[in-house]
Amino acid sequence: MKFVDLAPSILPPHRRTGTGATPNQPKKKKKKKKKNEVTNSGERKGDPIDFVPLIQCIYTHFVAKLLESA
Repeated sequence: MKFVDLAPSILPPHRRTGTGATPNQPKKKKKKKKKNEVTNSGERKGDPIDFVPLIQCIYTHFVAKLLESA
């Protein structure tokens, strides 16, 4: 009569041998993101985009063009 190994089906996964599961692996800590962390595009995440200077620049450019043509 042959001996049949029942251990792989009875023991929990971390106790089995040869399954590749390693017991007691240290868990990686997640890095906390800062509120005003700079993104890849150079903007800050927390700050809203300010369109006022851009609009003023465009407005003054067109006013200058109108005054030149008049």
